[in-house]
Amino acid sequence: MEVFRTFHQQADASVSYAISSISSIKSVEITCRWLNEMPLVNRILAYYSPDDDVYLGAFVTDDVGHAPKDLITDWYMTTSKSYTRSIIKPLLNIGGGKSLNSTEPIQLDQDVNKVVYFGDFEVPQVTITIPTADHIQNTTDLDVTGTASDVISGVVLVQFSLDPNPDWSLKSWTGATGTDDWTFTLTDLPEGVHTIYVRAFDYANSPDGIHGNATVGGITVDMTDPVINVSYPTETGVEVTNLPTVLIEGNVSEEIDELSVMGELIPLTGTSFSHTVILVAGENIIVITTTDMVGNVGTWSEHVVIYDPVLPVITITAPASGALLNTTSVIVQGFVDEAVRDDQVVINGIAVTLSDGTFEHLLIDLDEGPLTIGVSAIDLAGNLANAAIDISVDSISPVLEITYPTNGLLTREAAVEILGTISEAGAAISISGPPYTVEGTEWSLSYILVEGVNTIVVVARDAANNMGSASIVVTLDTIAPFLELAGLDKGTITTGEDVVAVYGSTEPGASVVMVVSGTEITASVNPDGSFIHTFTITELETLITVRAEDLVGNGVSEDVLIYRKQTEVPDKVPVLTPEQATWVAAVTTSALIVGVLVSLEFTRYALLLLFIPLYARLKKDAVLDNKTRLALHGLIVENPGMHYNEIIREFNLTNGVAAYHLDVLEREGFLRSVRDGTLRRFYSTTSKVPQDHKLTPDQVRERILLLVTDSPGISQKAIVDELGIGRTLVGYHLKTLIDDGYLKASKQGRFTVYSRTNKRWFQAT
Repeated sequence: MEVFRTFHQQADASVSYAISSISSIKSVEITCRWLNEMPLVNRILAYYSPDDDVYLGAFVTDDVGHAPKDLITDWYMTTSKSYTRSIIKPLLNIGGGKSLNSTEPIQLDQDVNKVVYFGDFEVPQVTITIPTADHIQNTTDLDVTGTASDVISGVVLVQFSLDPNPDWSLKSWTGATGTDDWTFTLTDLPEGVHTIYVRAFDYANSPDGIHGNATVGGITVDMTDPVINVSYPTETGVEVTNLPTVLIEGNVSEEIDELSVMGELIPLTGTSFSHTVILVAGENIIVITTTDMVGNVGTWSEHVVIYDPVLPVITITAPASGALLNTTSVIVQGFVDEAVRDDQVVINGIAVTLSDGTFEHLLIDLDEGPLTIGVSAIDLAGNLANAAIDISVDSISPVLEITYPTNGLLTREAAVEILGTISEAGAAISISGPPYTVEGTEWSLSYILVEGVNTIVVVARDAANNMGSASIVVTLDTIAPFLELAGLDKGTITTGEDVVAVYGSTEPGASVVMVVSGTEITASVNPDGSFIHTFTITELETLITVRAEDLVGNGVSEDVLIYRKQTEVPDKVPVLTPEQATWVAAVTTSALIVGVLVSLEFTRYALLLLFIPLYARLKKDAVLDNKTRLALHGLIVENPGMHYNEIIREFNLTNGVAAYHLDVLEREGFLRSVRDGTLRRFYSTTSKVPQDHKLTPDQVRERILLLVTDSPGISQKAIVDELGIGRTLVGYHLKTLIDDGYLKASKQGRFTVYSRTNKRWFQAT
């Protein structure tokens, strides 16, 4: 016998028969967390009873640390033995045959549902593998890699720092990529010696508990190029000589691997060098280069030796002759074909220095309008040369103003006309397409908005390329708000109550209107988009249309059909009088007739329409906002001639819901229906309705063969549209004609098309 005991029953219990037992069972349901409140996810645990040294089974926690409910016997008695378990200990399997106790045991004095905590007091192990200590480089970026491990709860976070603060808790930390194998990249390292600090947290102590540390020091960044100091010749620049050689002497600022003069490697004495350069006729640029221990390169090329008795030639390369400038300053550039004396190149009366045969000078405070730039040069022999160009200056930018639309406009129209003014005629304006020239001072541009926030920047450029701009922000919102209704079963609510709540959620800021029996009711929408509205139901069937609409008029609607159940049950079977019996017989006969009518599809559809509540007249462009009506309309457009039962089966709709939506689509001119025997068939108002639904199968196949003969490669949809017959029926006859050898099918892109074979058609007579 099994009995459940209370605290008072245990002491009074006894077992009288050898085959009997008495036991007490406690329900134990726990949630396992680390001391930092993080859940133990997918971890293997077991219950251990210290009272009788028994393991009570193992389990795996879920993704929130919750363990499955378990039933544990805390007291057991037979005639031969008994035991009591006052506590159990949850144990965490940490691998290697080891386990971890929870911070406190579970008392079994009552059913248990509590949070159990575990502590991980072992520090994670963290190692820096790259770089090693005393690493030297001449770049500012450094990839750092390493490993970390934690046996109990696993590594969850690795961070690094260059902060030299000796207090690790006060350093500035950045997260690395990865945990067991981690990496990070240091960028923009300044020159000097650095120490890298790394710490690792396990899952149970993140983000500010105990952690493992690692350090690597002596990381040196050296990006300073060696400096070449030339002591002879004592003056740098241009030197004219008639000697075939020139002596170059000097030293380097640090120990180096090699040094070259004019591409020739030369030996050094310590950090000093001396070398005689053999010159060639014309210009000789003395170039000295050196490389230090980490690859930094130093270059010296400040001396030129030339011999040139020819009159200099001046070429002005910038600005171009006849240029129209949009600033009051201009950089004059050019070159002279030979060296000249110091300050012997003069631009508009200002002496400038020639460098490697070229000159460059900034002229400022230029006057608006046309002007001339003149350049003169005297070479070492005293030869004088002149050059000049004419330019014009226009530095005034056009001023743009957008007059329409206003900044911050919210609209659902994608096409917008941008209107504005400009301060000068003849400028070219644009938004994102090619610019066009404005003849006057007013302009307009067409613009197509994209969904969301559009920052529209209009740019104007005049002939001098002066640019002016103006901008506005316009938001396009064409997406209907979402509408989610709760508590529905296939769009319906079945209840026995008089008061029903319709509730759900939509986009925050949207409005919700509920239409019942032609009356619009505005529901109160909470800031988070949730809403609820209660209705008093008096009819057996009540249709409520719920519509959500955002600030710019985008809307979506759903229908809710409420069935009110009859719950009254008579106390006893009444005894009928003869008059009552006659009345019941009449009613029963009427019910049988109605049942026969409802069994026919076309009469069931018509009868259902009689009981559909009056619906609120919709705007035609809002009829297809309802996703059920949109799907029904699309199905019938693709499958003209589908009958009522086919449509119900396709969408798994109730008769009331299907009849309501089909009636709305017919009333608003999207569909039309015709009776075909016992069926009611539906067609789009844009498709043909066949005149006769009672063609024989041979007549249908003959019409299909005539169409395929006249239009080889015709598709099934084209045949359906032409004959006005249902897609399923056409598909059946096409398969029959192919099986009988009259037609053949082939793929044309993603469509199947049909053509005739050579077999002749003989219609049965």
